[in-house]
Amino acid sequence: MIVRLSLSNGKPDGFTFSIILKASTCEIVFPVASSLAKQVHAQVVKSNVEADDVLFTGLVDSDVKSGRVDYARRVFDMMLEKNVVCSTSMISGYMNQGSVEEAEYIFKRTQEKDVVVYNAMIEGYSKSLETAQRALEVYIDMLQLNYGPAISTFASIIGACSMLSAFEIGQQVQAQLMNTQFFTDINGKCFYRHVAFINNGPFGFCVLPSHNITRASFGTATIP
Repeated sequence: MIVRLSLSNGKPDGFTFSIILKASTCEIVFPVASSLAKQVHAQVVKSNVEADDVLFTGLVDSDVKSGRVDYARRVFDMMLEKNVVCSTSMISGYMNQGSVEEAEYIFKRTQEKDVVVYNAMIEGYSKSLETAQRALEVYIDMLQLNYGPAISTFASIIGACSMLSAFEIGQQVQAQLMNTQFFTDINGKCFYRHVAFINNGPFGFCVLPSHNITRASFGTATIP
C-alpha cells in the first residue's frame, strides 16, 4: 500500500498513515513490521503531514513493537503533550531492552498515570533480581492510589516475590488474588505455576483474609 501511494501521487493524511501503522503491528505482518514502519516514517516526512496524537501514537507503538525504540523516542520527544498510551509503549520498549533508567525517566514524567502504565513498570522490574524489589514498591504505590490490579499485575508481582524469596509478601498477594474475580476465572489457572513457590515455602500456604500490603511488609519478608 505504501508503494502504491508513492506511485499514485496521492496525498494520504495522518489518519491513513495511522491505519497502516496499526496494521503493521498485527501478527500476520509482524515479520515486516520494522520495514513497514520505516516506510511510513519516510512518507510522513516527505508528505509534510500534520501529525496529531493519533499518528504520533501509531508511530511510537509501531517503532517499539518492531524494536526501533530509539526512533520511537524521537517521535515521543516531538509530542507537545505525551499521552499515557505512548508513555506505556516507551516504558515497555525500554524495559524489554534493559534500559531501566530510561523507563523510569518516562514513568516519573507521565502526568496522568493509569493501571496500564503501572503494570508496564511492574512487569519490567519483575524480570530481574536486581529490580524485583522495585516491582513490589511500585505495586504498593499503585494500591495506595486505589488502582485495581489486573491479572497481569498479579502474575508479575508473584513472579517478583518468587525471585526474591519473599514468601510472606507472596502469601499476602495471593490472598488478594483469591479475593478477586481472576481467581475463579478460567484465566486464573495461569497463576498455578507462579504460586507454587508459596505453597512449598517455609511458611506453607495460608489464606490471609483482607490483609493489606504496606511498605512495613518488607520488614517481615525474606529478601536477600
